[in-house]
Amino acid sequence: MIAEERHLDWNSIQILFSRDVNEQITKILDQLPTLDDVLYRKSQPPICLYNYYIVLRDRLGLEMLLDFWLDVTQADLLYKRYIKHIKSSTPSSKQNEQALSSSTEATTLSMSSLPLAQQNPNNILTTLLLSHPRPSTTTNITADGKPRKPLPTREEMIKTIERIYLRYIVPNAEKEIDQLPQPIKDAIGHHFRNYYSTTAERSLASDPTCPDNPIIYVQAKEYVHQLLQSTFIIFLYYKVLMNLTLPQQIGRLACGLFSLFIGFSLEFSLIFLDIRPWQKRLWV
Repeated sequence: MIAEERHLDWNSIQILFSRDVNEQITKILDQLPTLDDVLYRKSQPPICLYNYYIVLRDRLGLEMLLDFWLDVTQADLLYKRYIKHIKSSTPSSKQNEQALSSSTEATTLSMSSLPLAQQNPNNILTTLLLSHPRPSTTTNITADGKPRKPLPTREEMIKTIERIYLRYIVPNAEKEIDQLPQPIKDAIGHHFRNYYSTTAERSLASDPTCPDNPIIYVQAKEYVHQLLQSTFIIFLYYKVLMNLTLPQQIGRLACGLFSLFIGFSLEFSLIFLDIRPWQKRLWV
């Protein structure tokens, strides 16, 4: 009876201890930055965007998820600047924008002039690749001498959206996201096929199907955010609970194995040499 009471007391102590440990771990995790804090660069090292990217690249091989999310977010910011520029633009700036968008109209005309049998996804992909210009790096200078980013045009918005499509969505792309469901990929591809397969008699400025809005990636971005959320726990495990890089882990393992080798070699040498008294061998 007494033994059973002692056993129950020991079990209750273990349960209370495990609860205290779990509560402490929970408090520590609650104080850590969230995934959104890391993505929007509101956290400090070691839980920062750079270390998160390193873990995704070196440990999980999923760095394309973070690249896609950042590119779409950058496209959203560019689109907001573009809309703000359109609302505050003057008639002269609208004329300049129409002149800059003439090359995109020409691309649409050339694509629509093809026979219907040739208007397949491969031709559309080829047209996107051939009409893809290098991004402009020119900046304007303000009155106080500080550089100012050039205002985006609709042509630049279209090229930005196409660049994301060619880099992450198309089959065998540079950083194709295999984790995306096929219906999401088909919906994005269907948007581009509809635009480049229709007639170009309408004006680009009044074309509602023109792919200049990153909203076409909203479902893919939300799905990728969920995937990043599932990998964020692994990132916290590496950087908070372990806080060791892969070379550091290998180095510590090598030092431990080398120390064991030296210890066993010395002990077996004393035994085989029959060093006496035995207390000396025990001390060593």
